[in-house]
Amino acid sequence: MHILMSILTIAGTVLLILLAVAAALVLALLFVPVRYGGRGVKQGERLEVRGHVSWMFRLVYVRAYYREKKAGAEVYILGIPLLRLKKYLEARKHKKSVKSRTPAENPRTVHKKPTVAPAEQPPFEKSSVKESPLREAEPISRKEKPEKQGGPGERLRKIRFTIRNFCVKIKEWYSYFRTDTFQEAFRTARERGKKILKHVLPKKVRGYIRFGFEDPSTTGQLLGAAGLLLPVIPEKLRLIPDFQEQCLEADVTVRGRIVLFVVLKNGLALYRNRAVQKVIRKFQHKEA
Repeated sequence: MHILMSILTIAGTVLLILLAVAAALVLALLFVPVRYGGRGVKQGERLEVRGHVSWMFRLVYVRAYYREKKAGAEVYILGIPLLRLKKYLEARKHKKSVKSRTPAENPRTVHKKPTVAPAEQPPFEKSSVKESPLREAEPISRKEKPEKQGGPGERLRKIRFTIRNFCVKIKEWYSYFRTDTFQEAFRTARERGKKILKHVLPKKVRGYIRFGFEDPSTTGQLLGAAGLLLPVIPEKLRLIPDFQEQCLEADVTVRGRIVLFVVLKNGLALYRNRAVQKVIRKFQHKEA
């Protein structure tokens, strides 16, 4: 009995440790932010882009780059490069398979088999092949040819019917878009979407973008359009117009972080909204 109680105590302790580890991993996934960053450089013909994503003090680290028309990526877990390790193991396995093969025989010691002339085959007899009787195709008479159904009038009626149905559908959807249910769902989606987008977008953006066109008026128009977006453009991102020559240069660095709990919280709140559920059922051709 004492041994049984000891075994149960050990099993319970191991189970509690596993549950604690699983709970800690879930909490870490929800509340430990995923950090990302990147840099893009464009100067003349040179184009270089690189970025990285890390989690839990680089416990998981992913980086990717594009440079000189070449792209690459690497995944690190506990500092171990997985893709590089995979290539190394594949090369090692291939090397072992090559070594394990039996060496080929020396061609000098190989005795060639004497070539024997093939025996003459019996002549082909026409009578041995049974010809299948083929029925001659009967000419199709004019009466048996399929006649064209419907003329220009029938086609016009079909086109009018299609356009009428299309217009009816548009009126139905337009009237549905103006209902209180759709307006409430749209308002909820806009509010939650703004929160998710604000949380996901990079918090730090710095650098410059220098641009210019052959026509200086085009450069001025683009600068005016950028002025309308001035509240959205980060403060440390400089826009430098060039009215003298055509150019496009940039050196931009971005950094941000994402907490999965915030994204899931707003996503679930959006999905559980009654108006949103009704709109989803409507688009799924169910009762709204």
